[in-house]
Amino acid sequence: MTGVARGLRQLAVFGLAAAAVALALWVGRDLPFWRVERVTIVGLDAREAATARRALASAARRMTVFHVDHSELRAALASYPAAADVTVDRRLPDELVLRVRLRRPVAVLEGVRGRVAVASDGTQLGDLPTPSSLPTIAVGDGPDPDVRLAAPVRAKVAVAASAPAPLRTALARISLDRDRGLVAALRSGPLLIFGRANDLNLKWRSISTVLARDPEASRATYIDVRLPRRPVAGGLGNPASAARPSSGSTIANPQLTPQSF
Repeated sequence: MTGVARGLRQLAVFGLAAAAVALALWVGRDLPFWRVERVTIVGLDAREAATARRALASAARRMTVFHVDHSELRAALASYPAAADVTVDRRLPDELVLRVRLRRPVAVLEGVRGRVAVASDGTQLGDLPTPSSLPTIAVGDGPDPDVRLAAPVRAKVAVAASAPAPLRTALARISLDRDRGLVAALRSGPLLIFGRANDLNLKWRSISTVLARDPEASRATYIDVRLPRRPVAGGLGNPASAARPSSGSTIANPQLTPQSF
């Protein structure tokens, strides 16, 4: 028998053995021997997640390490909207390690019904804390976790979600102006004019470049990035001349001295 033939024969034997093992595991995946006895959950440490932890552990213990129902695990997390997904690591013979990926808040929705943190995908995060370091977005008669966010609100959330972390925490509020589109007010600094909710990453990079290139830009009345490759800082040296808009208001038109970058 030639070396090539011997190698092919060994490969075939290994293949058959692997198939036999896979078949045996498939057939025996629900045997009591493989039933989950230990569950380790990573990522659900918040006090608000206690109910979700119990539901997730309970669901896992109805499974075996070789027969995991991911849809059932996700359903167990339905009461905790901050949980985005769960992945599974198996540790034979009887342990599952469940790693929960969380949605992070990027802004706070504020209305007559109170305040609620919101994630980048528009999910309202229920009982999670509403950090004062995040920008606020007015939602009229909301917020209502059972109602999908309207398109204008989703656009405002997108502005917050795309902001670099240091600038996001510097934002006070995000609103929609009928003349200039999406605008973001810094806690201390110029008004940021975005216009439409397109090219937001590029617009934020333009803002970061303007602020880094010229320290005087932080004392401007506004930075306009509606054309992100041609950002303009206006009102330099006269920051008191512009009124800050409230949510839904029209931005005043001060005497500006625009400076292109």
